[in-house]
Amino acid sequence: MKLNRIMIAAPKSGSGKTTITCGLLQAFKDAGKNVISYKCGPDYIDPMFHQKVIDVPAKNLDTFFTDEETTRKLFLKNRKEDELVILEGVMGLFDGLGGIREEVLRIIWLRLQEHLLFW
Repeated sequence: MKLNRIMIAAPKSGSGKTTITCGLLQAFKDAGKNVISYKCGPDYIDPMFHQKVIDVPAKNLDTFFTDEETTRKLFLKNRKEDELVILEGVMGLFDGLGGIREEVLRIIWLRLQEHLLFW
């Protein structure tokens, strides 16, 4: 399945990823696009902001809790080709337990040919 995707990532927390993500979600929603959002990492606050914008629950992807195959299945579950998926990266490249969580980027970006937008 080919999904149109944009990932918002940044080198550290407090870089404005959630603000940019919510702005993109609203802009694409206003343009009539069917948008879906994901948050990488164990975050429940940012997905609540996403949901407030698009009126659809956001989903989390976290390879600390799921293996690569499960993460891929969760990402693709119930997706449709006409959707635009906006993914918000985990805190920052150097934040979090054990440093960099490269697995989510590798699974979503390399394996699914992600379009990556750095802020």
